[in-house]
Amino acid sequence: SFSAGERDPALWERTTLQKFKTGLSTARNVIVTKQGSLVSRMGRTHLYETLSSTYKSKFYAPPRTEFLIEITHLSGKISTPFTSSASNFFSHSFTEDDLDYLKFEYSEPYVYVTRQGENTIMLDLSYPMGTIGPSFQVDPFTNIEAPTNASITAAGVPSGYFVDYVVTKIKNGQESVGVVIPGASTYKLPITSSQSNEVTVRVVTGIVNDGCEGINVYRRPQNGGAYGYVGSSSYIANSGGNLICTFTDVGSDADYTHLPPNLVASPASISSLTVSNWNSTVAAVYQQRLIVNDAGNNAETLLASRVGKQNNFNRDYPLAADGALAFKHGSSGFAGIIDLLDADGLVAFTTMGIFQHRGELSPTNLALVKKGKWVIDYRTRPLSVPGGLFFVDIATNTIRNLVWSEEANVYNGQEITIFSNHLFQTRRVTSMAYHEGPIPLLWVTFDDGTYASFTYEFDQEMRAWTRHDSQVAVEQIVETGIPDRTYFIVKRLSDNKRFVEVTVPRFVPASTYQTDPDADKNPSIAFMDSMITFKTLLNDSLVGADEFVLTPVTPGDWEGELELTCGTSPIFTVAGPGTVGGFFRVFDSESPDLPAYTFEVTQR
Repeated sequence: SFSAGERDPALWERTTLQKFKTGLSTARNVIVTKQGSLVSRMGRTHLYETLSSTYKSKFYAPPRTEFLIEITHLSGKISTPFTSSASNFFSHSFTEDDLDYLKFEYSEPYVYVTRQGENTIMLDLSYPMGTIGPSFQVDPFTNIEAPTNASITAAGVPSGYFVDYVVTKIKNGQESVGVVIPGASTYKLPITSSQSNEVTVRVVTGIVNDGCEGINVYRRPQNGGAYGYVGSSSYIANSGGNLICTFTDVGSDADYTHLPPNLVASPASISSLTVSNWNSTVAAVYQQRLIVNDAGNNAETLLASRVGKQNNFNRDYPLAADGALAFKHGSSGFAGIIDLLDADGLVAFTTMGIFQHRGELSPTNLALVKKGKWVIDYRTRPLSVPGGLFFVDIATNTIRNLVWSEEANVYNGQEITIFSNHLFQTRRVTSMAYHEGPIPLLWVTFDDGTYASFTYEFDQEMRAWTRHDSQVAVEQIVETGIPDRTYFIVKRLSDNKRFVEVTVPRFVPASTYQTDPDADKNPSIAFMDSMITFKTLLNDSLVGADEFVLTPVTPGDWEGELELTCGTSPIFTVAGPGTVGGFFRVFDSESPDLPAYTFEVTQR
């Protein structure tokens, strides 16, 4: 068993006999299985080159989907590399300097992309692949649109006090913010049966109904403060090519406990629809609500959408349990939001420590309790995995696991890198990803292009780190939630070009063997990731009936120099696979074991 992984040399003279038996002085380019054995790491295959050869990219894979999202300097791409060769492209305002700050949150079919100080964007994954244009990059906060305009016609001569009105639109069971109809010292409260005010509202421009179900009407004494509910109307008619709705106010008492809904961030401005100036640092979906922070005004303020309406931040009055909410986490001193995560409650990572919300998020339960003083590295998102919540402690440049201690009745931030600290001393963690499959493990990338793997099982005291390197620099590892599918973003050191690669199963699943008994001998499984990344398999470039032919330069001497020819196919006539010093592999299809030969080009 190698369940202790590679040990820090500082511990070699102080390692207990038990740990000495299970630890390693060097564990390089191997992974520790969940049983403690050592195996070579899984291979990777090439998918495609990144959008830009000049700028680096930030990638995100929505969990358990086929999508892969790439964002680079001022542009982006949505692709489904395993189901389609088509892609959707879009533009944005993020630059390369913003990439470390970008955070992604998925709530089908939307992906929210946030960066403090910049407008949040939302990508709609329901658009077919191949749709080019900005149409799938939309306003992330699609509150129900307010009525287009409204007017009042007085019947009789109302003799009461002057009044103002607010009209809201009802759609999909939700209520919009309102349109104000100021009285302008013209409209008075009806006080006799012969008097009334008819409110006429254009709810939709054009004759195509957008699903409007009617209007709600609110009234107040002119400049008199709060509006009170006076009634609703579902009568919708076509008038001059527009859909209108009318309501007749006969002067009944207004319900001042039922006010028009407002945006949670601007309760004083009921006509405001835009929330783009929130400039949220992060977004998280929690209890069917989209949670963001109002970084434009106060980074401590958390804003929660309506339940089940994750793009609607309207709040009802009186306040309803399923309405939008605005609240702060409890803290002593300013605590700006760094990250949010749904992990056995809403976990808020702040500049003052870690806070957590438990129970139902409602107007009567908005408190977040401080769970620790650790401050995370804003450049690496915390990661919720089976058995814990991993985060990078910016103070010590180590990775901790936030777990609940039954004995102490507190949360512990166990340092899981302490016995392999030498792997982290001079490197900064740039990404973390959980790899699912027969060998579940944590991948970690460093700023020097190297990376490490962590196999853990805390109940069995399995905490094994191993380190990895290759002929390419690994800049980011992206998890997918799909077994044996993890993306590696690599930079080729010879020309600094970047590529997307994906892991292949280290052990072929039993279901695959049932249909393909020789699946383990397939080239995509046999390829190792220590070779230079490639665009196509060499034999894909053969033309017509051409085939590869290997012959010994000295007849019969298969241990000496060999010559590889490929008919008339122009594979080696230009720089690329034929570059002197380059490596490639050849598989012997005649052999029952399909052995692979690695070749270095010495002459072309």
